[in-house]
Amino acid sequence: MAMDLDRISSAAQDAEIFASAVKMLIARHDVEARAILATLTKDDPIASPQFPTSLAIDPHPSKEKALSRAVKAGVYERDGWRCRYCTRKLIVPGILSLLTYVCPGFKGLLPGHHMPYDRTEPAVERVYPNVDHILPLSGGGSCLDDNLATACTKCNAKKSSWLGWQPGPSSPDEWDGLKSAYRALADRHDDDVWKTRRYHLDWFRALSI
Repeated sequence: MAMDLDRISSAAQDAEIFASAVKMLIARHDVEARAILATLTKDDPIASPQFPTSLAIDPHPSKEKALSRAVKAGVYERDGWRCRYCTRKLIVPGILSLLTYVCPGFKGLLPGHHMPYDRTEPAVERVYPNVDHILPLSGGGSCLDDNLATACTKCNAKKSSWLGWQPGPSSPDEWDGLKSAYRALADRHDDDVWKTRRYHLDWFRALSI
């Protein structure tokens, strides 16, 4: 199958490259998928947003409460699977995990790990979704819906507990984080992938797929 890799990689967001590769993997065109994934770069194609840096970080730490997968999925769906700080497109974590199995050698999301830098592709980190507390818990923020926003890993780490960051509005469109491709990609795997089946089944339930 002929592909124009320059067209795929030129000015494309990471998530769009992943989408092209997943489409090929579902069709079992593995060689083509690997070639597409190889166009992912270490450099971030999305510029970091600029927010005030003169505001002081709250000095009183507060233990973050774990949010359920269902709550996280609801926030991601509401926000259209986009970071509300830099607007980049994000991807269902289960998709990133499956790529580790279907593409040996590709450093996808490792189950049970917190994306160790030496074992994770930079692009995987960039498209991984997080739920950010707009007003940090340490500053008196809550876990209520209006204080939660989807954030990419890069923005989530940069913001941390700094005050003053204001997310843009939710802007759902046709992008679904590759949710619609999740089951199809899972179904093409051999039994080994289901060593982590609870992880995927939990995501299926959370996403209602």
